[in-house]
Amino acid sequence: MTFKALLATKDGDKLSTNVVELEDKDLMPGNVTVTVDYSTVNYKDAGALGDYDVIKQFPLIPGIDFAGTVEASSYPGITIGDRVVANGWGLGQTHHGGYAQKARLNGDWLVKIPEPFSTKDAMAIGTAGYTAMLSVLALEHGGITPERGDILVTGANGGVGSLAIALLSNLGYRVVASTGRPEEADYLRELGAAEIIDRRTLSEPGEPVAAERWAGAVDSVGSHTLANVLAQTRYRGVVTACGIAQGHLALKKTRAESRRRTAGLTERR
Repeated sequence: MTFKALLATKDGDKLSTNVVELEDKDLMPGNVTVTVDYSTVNYKDAGALGDYDVIKQFPLIPGIDFAGTVEASSYPGITIGDRVVANGWGLGQTHHGGYAQKARLNGDWLVKIPEPFSTKDAMAIGTAGYTAMLSVLALEHGGITPERGDILVTGANGGVGSLAIALLSNLGYRVVASTGRPEEADYLRELGAAEIIDRRTLSEPGEPVAAERWAGAVDSVGSHTLANVLAQTRYRGVVTACGIAQGHLALKKTRAESRRRTAGLTERR
C-alpha cells in the first residue's frame, strides 16, 4: 500500500523537497509501524531544509517528532492500536521522520500516550513542550526555587518559550519574558509572564560581566542573547540553553580579538 511523504533529496549541493508516494518497502528497518496522525514544525526542521546541514543522509523524510497509532508491531509491550509518540533518536536526521503518513522504527523509541491525551494533544505539546519541561526540571535540579528571584525566558513567543512561561508561572516562579513582538504582550501575560522586555536589550554584543539580575533562565535563542543572559545571571544561578534561533556566535572572531588583546597586554608589561 502506498502513502504520501515529504521527501528530501540532494543533488550535489542542491537540496530539494517534494511530496511523493512511497511504499512500505521504502520505510527504514524497525519492529513497529505507525500510522502518523500529527507532527510539528521546529527550528530543527527548518534547519534541515536550509543551510544547517541537519540531515545526515539522503533521501530522507524530515520531521523530528510525530504521534500516531500502531498498525503493526513485533516489539513486546507495543500492540496494534496503541497511541504512541516519538521524538529524538535521529528522526529527521538519520532516520525517516514524521512528515509522512507512515513511519517504521524501533519500539524502544516510542512512548505510549496516556489517557486522557490524544495524538493531537501530544503534538500540541510536541518536542517544544518536552524541551520546555526538561528546562524547568533542570532549573529545579539546580536548586532554583521561586524564592530565588526572577526567571528569564527568551524567545518567549516560540514553542519552547511560551510553554516554559506557562509551566514556570504555574509552579510559582516570577517570569520575565523577552520578545521581539511587543504586540503579543497580552498573550504572554495570559501565559503567566509578570514582566515583558524587548529582546533588543539582549540581542546585541555585550560585556562579559554585567549587573546580576536573573536567578535562572530558559534560553532558546543562543548567540549574543545567551552570552548576555549568562553575564546577567546571579551567582549560583542556572541557565538552560536549548536553541540557536539567533544564529551562531562569531566565536572565531572573538577568539582572534582575545588573542590580540592578550598580545597587547603582554607588550605593555
